[in-house]
Amino acid sequence: MSISSTSTSRVPNIWYTLTSSIYVNQNATSSRTSRTMQPHVQAAKTALQESRKATTTDDTTPELCVPYGSLRSPSSNLRVNKWDALILDSEILGLLKTPMKSMFSMFEPGVVDRIKPEIDALLGILLFAFSTGLGRPTPGMKLENIRYAPHLLTRRRVGAFFLLSVGVPYVWKRLFRYLSSARWTARGAAAGNDTSDNGQNSREQVLAVMKKLETLVITCQFVNLLVFLRKGTYRSLPERCLGMKMESIAPSTAPRSINFEYMTRQLLWDGLMEFGNFMLPFLTWSSLHTSAALQGRSSSLDARSSQCCLCGISPPQTPYITSCKHVYCYYCLQTAVATEDDFACVACGVRFDSSQRLRA
Repeated sequence: MSISSTSTSRVPNIWYTLTSSIYVNQNATSSRTSRTMQPHVQAAKTALQESRKATTTDDTTPELCVPYGSLRSPSSNLRVNKWDALILDSEILGLLKTPMKSMFSMFEPGVVDRIKPEIDALLGILLFAFSTGLGRPTPGMKLENIRYAPHLLTRRRVGAFFLLSVGVPYVWKRLFRYLSSARWTARGAAAGNDTSDNGQNSREQVLAVMKKLETLVITCQFVNLLVFLRKGTYRSLPERCLGMKMESIAPSTAPRSINFEYMTRQLLWDGLMEFGNFMLPFLTWSSLHTSAALQGRSSSLDARSSQCCLCGISPPQTPYITSCKHVYCYYCLQTAVATEDDFACVACGVRFDSSQRLRA
């Protein structure tokens, strides 16, 4: 009984020691991990606190906003199309001017130059009336798939746009030509010396003011061009003054394909033209040298063939040219050879071997 009691009493003691050692080891490892993880936890806590403070303080500061609306607007990426449309319209007007000017080819010289402002205004009126006046795009805009925004084409705005783009340039050109012509001076001189001086002074003053205004307008056009290249909204001053914005006729999501065929052809022709301009002086010099030599030979031949070396008649009757390049009448030459066996050329003294008919 004693042996069994002692064995049973030892079992709980062993179990107690094992559990206590395991608990001690767990506490030691947990303390170690807590010590090792404590810097990381502190760093995370400080970062979280700083982020909370930043969010509370940044509520009053403006946020960074990307203008996606302006990037998606149809007029933000059409500056190339707009400028190409303007160039195409000007080229179309230039093509229409050619037959218009040929209509006055039978008139006296200078008629086309005198009515040039009227021709430009008439073509501008026709182009405007059948395009923007009807709410339609111009031919250049149609080719570039752009147009003026329909809600902007009101009657007042279209009328003002017509005056600024067609009417004002015509009046300006005609007035400037009228003041620059000699009629003003001639009328003043016919009326008298005092009136001519007053008219001359007033004309010079008006022309000076117009030149200053023209310089100002050209400067504004240059500034508008720089702004257009930066933002791509308004091509000209009338469009900017009236707010005539453009948009795509049929917007497409596909990327625009660029065709370099025309550019390659243009570069090729430019290279050929430059090469031709470089070689033209050499070709001209050689042709001039050859023509001068031929002209000298022909002039000497003409001088020789102008009269007979024996009788002196001009032109020789039935001319024959000898091997020494001198001309005789057939009768004179045959008579001289028949009468003298050792006949030598009268002009050069050389005894020729043969002769032949001189053809014109």
